[in-house]
Amino acid sequence: MRVLAILFFLVGFFTIIQLVRRRQLKEKYAILWLLLCTVTLVLLFFPRLLFRAAEIVGVQVPANLLFAVTLALLAGILVHLSWESSRTEERTRRLAEEVALLRLRCAILEGAIATSQASDDQPDDSGSTASSDAPKSCIERLPTQMRDGNGDNPKDDSNR
Repeated sequence: MRVLAILFFLVGFFTIIQLVRRRQLKEKYAILWLLLCTVTLVLLFFPRLLFRAAEIVGVQVPANLLFAVTLALLAGILVHLSWESSRTEERTRRLAEEVALLRLRCAILEGAIATSQASDDQPDDSGSTASSDAPKSCIERLPTQMRDGNGDNPKDDSNR
């Protein structure tokens, strides 16, 4: 049974390390999971620690203490992730508002450029027209991802 537990520990440990290396898991979360893996490994080799902790706390069955501590840790992780999710949602909303304002500003500038170009296309005294090689739209100058309203870069898998 210990061999199987050690195998699970090693798989979990190296999976977390690989996720951090690929930038799919932030270091602050990796430290938590690596710490939990290490505590589990210590309890695997020294089960008397759990029995002693249960005596100190006053729990009769050590497994109940382990479940209670695990439940408390998971509840803490859930609260933290909910907080992170709320912060991310607020940032996303604020960025969407900023993009909308920038697009409106761009449209206003395009209108001013079009009006300016229309007056420049009028023949002058010599009979020639002034022509500009400027782009027709400031939207055309934006990267494809921004024009489509998609901020994800398809070539960059580190954000996924």
